[in-house]
Amino acid sequence: MMGGTTWYLHGQNNALLFEKEIKANGVREYRHYLQAAGMTFALVTTRSGAGVNAPSQSTLYPF
Repeated sequence: MMGGTTWYLHGQNNALLFEKEIKANGVREYRHYLQAAGMTFALVTTRSGAGVNAPSQSTLYPF
């Protein structure tokens, strides 16, 4: 099992808005939860750091 640190940012009604994860191998992963009218409709993930050839980004629709 890998170690690491994760930070969470919550908005109104305890809705998850953002996560930042730093993995034990140095890879950083940022997750942005896109919301409108109280509903999460997309997740944008960006990765960077050692082991990632170039900053990568992915978007997930619908959530």
